[in-house]
Amino acid sequence: MTTFSVHLRTHLLGDGDFVAALPRSVLQVNARQFGLKALPVKLPVRRFPIAVVTLKNRALTPVAQLFIERLRELTKPMRNSR
Repeated sequence: MTTFSVHLRTHLLGDGDFVAALPRSVLQVNARQFGLKALPVKLPVRRFPIAVVTLKNRALTPVAQLFIERLRELTKPMRNSR
């Protein structure tokens, strides 16, 4: 199964016989509640899709515009390397 849903992955891990890759921060937050345990496995770094979502017919604040501009500048090398 493939999913980006952290909620679904943590529930499947806690309720059944599954193995999944999670960010360390997610494991730390959910380990006690779901009985999760880290396995000593090194995985390659993966890039995940990122999207900026805005409301239709709603003006962006100058701070939001600046944030989006900087985000585009920072991700330009990543977008060009595909």
